[in-house]
Amino acid sequence: MFFPLFALILHGSQGLEAEADRSYEAEEYAVALEGYRRTLEKAPDSLHALRRFADCAIRLKRLDHADQTLRRAAALQPSDREVRRLSVRALLLSGETGQAEQVLSGLLKSDAEDAESWRLYGILLYSLGYHRTALAAFERALKGKPGEPEIRAYRASCLLQLGDSAAAEKEFESLAESKALHARRYEETRADFEIAHAQLRYERGQWEQALQRLDAAAALRPGWPAELFWRARVLLATGRVSEAQAAAERAVEAAPEAMPARSLLIRIYRLTGQSGKAAALAQWIREREQRRANEGRP
Repeated sequence: MFFPLFALILHGSQGLEAEADRSYEAEEYAVALEGYRRTLEKAPDSLHALRRFADCAIRLKRLDHADQTLRRAAALQPSDREVRRLSVRALLLSGETGQAEQVLSGLLKSDAEDAESWRLYGILLYSLGYHRTALAAFERALKGKPGEPEIRAYRASCLLQLGDSAAAEKEFESLAESKALHARRYEETRADFEIAHAQLRYERGQWEQALQRLDAAAALRPGWPAELFWRARVLLATGRVSEAQAAAERAVEAAPEAMPARSLLIRIYRLTGQSGKAAALAQWIREREQRRANEGRP
């Protein structure tokens, strides 16, 4: 009796998993999440279902579900690269950039041609304001994933941050025409591209349009540090200094390692006569940069 019963359970779990896979490929992530949950009830050691459940949970920003599942997957297969990359995505969403960097360093050390890890490393560096190094990471990622819309958009965002707004805008226009970024699978990072468009509006002095783009980014990812940073810049440019300070302080609180927000806050503190706060922030940045230099990090 045991073998037929086991076979029935296995067949049932495979059918559930296949159904969940179809929902996942159709970008119906909430439906897929439930499908993988049901699969795991019958086959708790299915690494594929664990990975996909965590992936869906991350996309739906249910990080508590993702963390629990990733721990189970890591216990089952500690060296699995996909599980480790999923953990990086969860860490990035929760603002744990230091831990994310440690995991990525290990992945890239063991495989320097891992395009997905280069993509994630680029996103990490971009979020911390290291745009030139991020650009190099995205270019490495494109070698393994040529033409990938999200990586192209991040590369354009880096070019924008580095002053090449003409090349950046041309790439964004190309992506907009193709509607390549409209797929649900890009929702995780679409806020960054709304912010890049806000920067283009900022550089042209189109303050209201910039704020509209930032509102769209905030709707996608409330409290996202880059959105708060650019909101602070727009508010400062329009003379709303107290609001700019509040936004910049929130940006620093949300991402303590992001240097552009700290540098902007120093500027605001100096502008408003808060020299003690400005000096303390400047000292923190010097010490932090020295530590990273000693560790050989960008």
